[in-house]
Amino acid sequence: MPLLLNSKLRFSILLVFPLYMIANYYMLYFCLYHSMTIKNLCHNNIAPLIMKRPFGR
Repeated sequence: MPLLLNSKLRFSILLVFPLYMIANYYMLYFCLYHSMTIKNLCHNNIAPLIMKRPFGR
């Protein structure tokens, strides 16, 4: 494996991996935070509308 390719790969991993982890944690937090509020919204407003439709749960 050439040194240039190796350093490029290492640089891209060092650059992309923290961004990927931050995005992952942000999405996890976003989903956990919004699952509570969206669940409340769904139970109050959206769930009766979805229940009327044939594809709704």
